[in-house]
Amino acid sequence: DALLFLGLRLFGLEDVASIRAHMLPCKTAAQLRNRMNNLRARRAPQNPVKEYCLRRIAPFTLEEEETLRLGMLACGGDEFQQLNRGLLARRPALALTHAWSHMRAAPGA
Repeated sequence: DALLFLGLRLFGLEDVASIRAHMLPCKTAAQLRNRMNNLRARRAPQNPVKEYCLRRIAPFTLEEEETLRLGMLACGGDEFQQLNRGLLARRPALALTHAWSHMRAAPGA
């Protein structure tokens, strides 16, 4: 569980393949997802994985919003994966996807 938690902190929730490759090569991706789901379950006792998954995501700063806007212009508005790889690497992919979709839907974006 400690290695799984370290992998989550390094690679995020979505990148199970990297967690498997670098932290727990003897486990399959399905086994890792299952263990994460068990640790995050409502009835599971408090643990670092559950706390990591439940922590609130801080709102984007003005600097980060501007970086996203510039990235949207540079990538043409459709290449989110290119933006996600390089810019704002410390932000979870889910938060970036959410902010990206709101910016694309906003008038004047």
